[in-house]
Amino acid sequence: MYFEDVKSNIRSGIYENKMDFPKTSRYKYDYVFDENQSVKWNREEAQRQNKMITDSTEQYYDESNKLSKQFEKDLTRAIIEFLGISASKANFIFNKAYDNAHGSGYLDVVLVAEDLSDLVYDVMREE
Repeated sequence: MYFEDVKSNIRSGIYENKMDFPKTSRYKYDYVFDENQSVKWNREEAQRQNKMITDSTEQYYDESNKLSKQFEKDLTRAIIEFLGISASKANFIFNKAYDNAHGSGYLDVVLVAEDLSDLVYDVMREE
């Protein structure tokens, strides 16, 4: 895995969650779905709907976390490949790049990681 591979994955949307963002507002326990049904039925329906909302929200965030971990793994491998260093050292560079640039998106994280890796490479060559 190289930096260009990670950039290509970003451009093609590999790390983007394709799931629709779930509805997050919940129903009150006394919400009336069908006034021809009993109070008990409406309360059970509110619980059922709220569980569906909770489940879909969890699925969405699970998928987002999985994709984020894949990005981290791919970029860390690119750093290891470029510098020939250990995974723990590459994780240090990844974390620094992520902390500095994640607010601007994954592509900026890669660019910062590349810059940091170039710096480390130059320092290692000087030894």
